[in-house]
Amino acid sequence: MRAAAPRRSGVGRTRGRGAPFVTFAGLVLAATGFATLALLVVTSTTLAQTVPADNNPPDVPRKLGSLKTIAVQTPANLSDFVADNASAIALGKAFFWDQQMGSDGQTACATCHFQAGADVRTKNTISPGVMGGSVNWFGKGPNYQVSMADYPFHRLIDTDDTDSMVLSDTNDVTGAQGVFDRNFNLPGAPGALTKGVDFCTAVQDPVFNINGTNVRRVTGRNAPTVINAAFNFRNFWDGRANNNFNGVNPFGDRDPNAVIFVNALGSTTPQPKHISVPFSSLASQAVGPPGSAFEMSCGGRIFPNMGRKMLTAMPLGQQLVDSNDSVLGPISNQRLLAGTKGLKATYISMIQKAFKPAYWQSASLITIGNSSPVSLSQLSSDLIALIKPGQVTPVTAQTLQQSNVMIPTNKYTQIEANFSLFWGLAVQMYEDTLIANDSPVDQFFDGKKNALTADQLNGMTVFENQGKCIGCHGGPETTNASNSKVLSARLERMKMSDSEVAVYDDGFYNIGVRPTTEDKGIGGTDPFGNPLSETAYCQQMLKAGGTCDPAVLNIIGRPNENLAPAQLKTTDRAAVNGNFKVPGLRDIELTGPYFHNGGQATLRQVVDFYSRGGDFAGQNAHDLDPDIEPIALSGEEKDDLVAFLIGLTDERVRWEKAPFDHPSLCIPSGSPMTGSSLTPDPANPGQATDTRSCLPAVGAAGRTTAQGPEVPFLANPSDPKLAKFQYQPAPLFTQPVQAGTDPLQIDGKGRTSALLGPPPAPGIAPAATLLSWGQTSPHGMVFINGKLWVADHVMGLCQLDPAPNTVQAVDATKCDPNGVVGSPGQPVFDAVNNFVYVSDNSVKSPGVWRLTYHPDTDSVDGAILLDPSLAGLAANALALGPDMNGTPNAALYVGNLRDGGIRRVNNILDPNTRNQTIDVIAQTTDGRGINGTMAFLGNDLYLPENRGLTVIRNAPGCFAFSCFPEQVSIPGLTFANSVATDGVDKVYVATNIVPAGAAGVRGGAPAQAEIYRYSVSSASAVVFETQGMDPTGAKAEEDCTLTCTRPQDPWTHPGQPTALWFVLGMYYDQPTGTLYIGDDPLAGQRFGVGHVWTVNAAQVP
Repeated sequence: MRAAAPRRSGVGRTRGRGAPFVTFAGLVLAATGFATLALLVVTSTTLAQTVPADNNPPDVPRKLGSLKTIAVQTPANLSDFVADNASAIALGKAFFWDQQMGSDGQTACATCHFQAGADVRTKNTISPGVMGGSVNWFGKGPNYQVSMADYPFHRLIDTDDTDSMVLSDTNDVTGAQGVFDRNFNLPGAPGALTKGVDFCTAVQDPVFNINGTNVRRVTGRNAPTVINAAFNFRNFWDGRANNNFNGVNPFGDRDPNAVIFVNALGSTTPQPKHISVPFSSLASQAVGPPGSAFEMSCGGRIFPNMGRKMLTAMPLGQQLVDSNDSVLGPISNQRLLAGTKGLKATYISMIQKAFKPAYWQSASLITIGNSSPVSLSQLSSDLIALIKPGQVTPVTAQTLQQSNVMIPTNKYTQIEANFSLFWGLAVQMYEDTLIANDSPVDQFFDGKKNALTADQLNGMTVFENQGKCIGCHGGPETTNASNSKVLSARLERMKMSDSEVAVYDDGFYNIGVRPTTEDKGIGGTDPFGNPLSETAYCQQMLKAGGTCDPAVLNIIGRPNENLAPAQLKTTDRAAVNGNFKVPGLRDIELTGPYFHNGGQATLRQVVDFYSRGGDFAGQNAHDLDPDIEPIALSGEEKDDLVAFLIGLTDERVRWEKAPFDHPSLCIPSGSPMTGSSLTPDPANPGQATDTRSCLPAVGAAGRTTAQGPEVPFLANPSDPKLAKFQYQPAPLFTQPVQAGTDPLQIDGKGRTSALLGPPPAPGIAPAATLLSWGQTSPHGMVFINGKLWVADHVMGLCQLDPAPNTVQAVDATKCDPNGVVGSPGQPVFDAVNNFVYVSDNSVKSPGVWRLTYHPDTDSVDGAILLDPSLAGLAANALALGPDMNGTPNAALYVGNLRDGGIRRVNNILDPNTRNQTIDVIAQTTDGRGINGTMAFLGNDLYLPENRGLTVIRNAPGCFAFSCFPEQVSIPGLTFANSVATDGVDKVYVATNIVPAGAAGVRGGAPAQAEIYRYSVSSASAVVFETQGMDPTGAKAEEDCTLTCTRPQDPWTHPGQPTALWFVLGMYYDQPTGTLYIGDDPLAGQRFGVGHVWTVNAAQVP
């Protein structure tokens, strides 16, 4: 089915005296070479694929389940190579974490896979779309520090409408920071002085530099997690890590010239042999990055060079290994002396324990290539060109040593020449242990029915049904790229989004993340010019008169689409361009950013992407998966789906408990700068110095409480609202869009955007002054002890930092502790008892909270729910008023979104909520709930209704169901959002105005607002306020728990008027005569675009 895409001098000491020095001449590429080599090939059809295949038709999604029910597949011929599994796993863990493997002596496999198997670094992680040939930077550039304001990379006015106006777009990629651009000369000499740094020549990097000073290069795709990657049939986003490992490079049997050297019976010298180890795409993957000039290597370095360096290095010689490490603890040097780095073993001894002697014991010297380093023209990517033996008189190493001639750098011992074999299989066997299968979802399917919350259970329903997620993320592995799924159907024939039939590689899909032309994914080619896609590769072989693997050639049917079983034809349409591997979803909470381009920062942004039907579905129609279409999930469904995805996190991963413990590791994380200039590295002219962050060694018990758990990409571990981080939709911060100054623009459906148009005509008041921005749907405000508190539907109840003469910011330290109030509506303050009452209209709708305000600490805490009968109503409006006896502030009046009942909570001054009673005193005129804030003027309670402004006369005197709201006639006012009063004569009421033809949220228009002022004494009304002004000058630092860099507010332009938008809350401060206005241009659809405005209402005649 379909897909969701989201990502290492000395001469060897094993040469025996008098060992033969053998030179090979003549490339294996010759026809005679092919004939000889064919006798040595072990093909995938020779070794049967034994994983249990899924027996359902491919159009029937595989059911979710516990991952404990799925076994990691062991290659049938693994014992041909490995002598001791435990020793191989230990070797693989040391390899994976050893930073000496990088040409710079600082880069390990783990450098790009250190958190939950992925990379969450935030500085110098942007690549300019190099997979599509782009080397141009658009706004960010090398060494850029990303923030939440940068995501998603494709930003729309309406998150639910893929055709709505594009606010910003970039082909940038959040990749993995690798190495500096350098060319390889000689392997480095491990030790305290050189630290394993290879001898390389600096190159001026044409892309990754600032003013001529190089920074580290960044990969063109995001780094996927290695955890649970053992279940994948192929690996890498484009599947180039073949399921059959050839011992040399990622391409398996596609490269028949890739050979290792084996001590065959009856031979005195190692013989070249092509091997094929099935179920070993992780081994194929593991031998790719160490030779990559982007990821770990100086250009031109090959594995025998790496072996020469590493075999004389102390394993993990620059890193600490916890003495209780689940694998390496017994051989940690810390067992001998605390603080001692490395292992009490050598890589030679570890290889000799792990692998059979036939692959390492010979002391013969083997020539690889004509020189060292091997130029890229002599390689086919990671290929080693071998020279045919027997045509040159043998020379011995002893002869060279006696002549004081250094052994040529292109001649290697067997253990060096086979280093790629040891590396690939050992790393694979270590990664095979990194199985996260104890998440709450796994526990639920294990039988622990309380393992999932109600929200997560609802989210699982969305995942399996209306969300269509299971169509691509099927089975216990949550990916169709798994062994058990792919072996049931290597290729699939399916009706595409354009209703035409096409063939594609199972587990790889185009979902419209980016235009196909930017990165073809599995539609690209291998180093030999052959398609990476098995579909296109098989078609190419058929066209040439050959055949291909029967498992690929024979395509099973899809009975639900009336597609019968049939062999692949050369004329079949192939839908493979822009297709990427479906990732498994365990621990996805911790592995952001998401998709192959790393273009989404949070799970909510990912869910929004799928809900609107992708971002480039139209452009990618030829290859697009048919499940990518708008599904219009509700906000509640989206949140439930995010909750379910969080339920896939294995707490052992979050806390790095065994098997996810690890050695220490120092990670390059960008470079320091002074102004616009990089700080140069004095030891390496032309390149910047590194900023490094170091992970401590962690033992089997995992991280300590003091160290804390892993947190999501860009999350702040000290954020009091950390639990809500993954629920954040896309913010609308963007520089180019300036409301009120740009002309009306047209979106993908031909609609104009009122958001960018001029504000409406002014009212009688001067433009309101911007007090604060960055909230999300600010619903109400209240002054407490001289400080303004804002109730925001997403950010919670928080105090603004008092900052006169500037735009203020939320004080994250002065909020409702732990976000108890899920989605606060209108707050009110009882100064007599220092109680703050806050309505809560969150999904669970618990009712109304009472918090205690502490003047000494200027804080609130002690949240208590009022009468439980208020639960489930989505209470959103509150007003303190007299009780039936006329006692001031002795009753609390409650409005809600679910029904039209206006309720009074009696005996509110009694601290014991059990002594409070509730009366429904009235019903709205249309029986529907009210919208925003309500307010008293004297004993009369004014309500914002869908039909306009209404009033309950003498509300304190109302018995149960005894009163009826009266309509207040205001010409032009047909809908009321919110109400405030000055307590004397004036009622302020906000309404929406929608320009004709405007584009909007969920098909409606983003509503500009008008605020009327109604005089009770004269029964007359005027348009009071329609505009706001962002003053020029300083801006307070915004809430750094969300982002520490906030670009210009997209809806305002300093010094020029802009419209007010969807005024959901107002508050009148009687002592100062100030009207506070809370608006939100997108009515809660996007995070962080709301404002708080002020106008001195008392000064307006």
